[in-house]
Amino acid sequence: MNANELADKAESVQTWEYGTTDEWIEQAATMLRQQQAEIEALKNMLEEEGIGVSQKYLDERIAEMKVNK
Repeated sequence: MNANELADKAESVQTWEYGTTDEWIEQAATMLRQQQAEIEALKNMLEEEGIGVSQKYLDERIAEMKVNK
């Protein structure tokens, strides 16, 4: 699941349960979509520079950061 999918899910669950979307859910969804766009832009910049980064590599680095937190 990427940030865009998580944002969509948060909005749909909140709307389904209460019939409305709380403001903080909308703000969180917007933030997640912005972060996903930034991630994609950074990946594109790396690819343009000839520096390929696999999703597996990124996932491993993120997991390491969570453990070392």
